[in-house]
Amino acid sequence: NWPSRCDAVMRAALMAKFKQHEVLRKQLLATGDTTLVCDSNSEWYWLERQGVEFNAIGKMLMSIRGELSREK
Repeated sequence: NWPSRCDAVMRAALMAKFKQHEVLRKQLLATGDTTLVCDSNSEWYWLERQGVEFNAIGKMLMSIRGELSREK
């Protein structure tokens, strides 16, 4: 069931992206503890799913940032 797996797939893809690309990883880590808000025309996917909060990608990025900062 794609909707139930989508968040995990998106998060895994984002984690791979920031682990593989040092410049992007440094940019993400440089945001410190700033709240990240995704301003994207693709956010509609999460908005259509009942019970999923706005800014799902921003929240994933903040979580990934925390994990990457602990790996240093």
